[in-house]
Amino acid sequence: KMKKIYLLTFILIMCLTLAACGTDKPSETATDTSTPSETATETATETPVEPVVLVDVVISGVAMKLPSGMTEMEDYFYADTTTADSATVTAGIADDSWPLSDVSQDDFVGYQLYDRTNVVVSSFDNNIELNGNKALICKFSFTSEEGNGVSGAIVVVSYKGAEYTVSLLYSSDNSEGALAASMDEVINSIAPVAY
Repeated sequence: KMKKIYLLTFILIMCLTLAACGTDKPSETATDTSTPSETATETATETPVEPVVLVDVVISGVAMKLPSGMTEMEDYFYADTTTADSATVTAGIADDSWPLSDVSQDDFVGYQLYDRTNVVVSSFDNNIELNGNKALICKFSFTSEEGNGVSGAIVVVSYKGAEYTVSLLYSSDNSEGALAASMDEVINSIAPVAY
């Protein structure tokens, strides 16, 4: 029970940290005087987006791939200090009386995102296998206390009597950033390992 309280507290701290690192977009007051053909030419010559380079890491007993810009901040926490992308892993004892496949979307959001506003779940799957382990994946967005948009995913994986919770968060303003662009590949790489 204490581990779950610590987990919720940690997730809250991580979300607040991400929100505090967000930036407000400046308002645009200039008017566009270019013609449509000039705009199309400028768009076509923009620098292409660099491909995301993923690196192998192990966080709190979970092997996974993360964008190379994310570095270890604590034993259980990786972040990109430029973009505020973050990944945290916590472990707890699995509750055999409540398997992941029995967890409803409402229960999960109520437990994991209970203190968030404007929570929108874009996908929820509680009955999948992830690298041979039972898992639950919830992708969502919410508004931080500061009014910043936050997007991400929480992945819970059962492994040898434990449940590992991986929280992946990024600013909604950075939807083309490294973590957002590689989210599915990062999720599919999650695999608990023996200590």
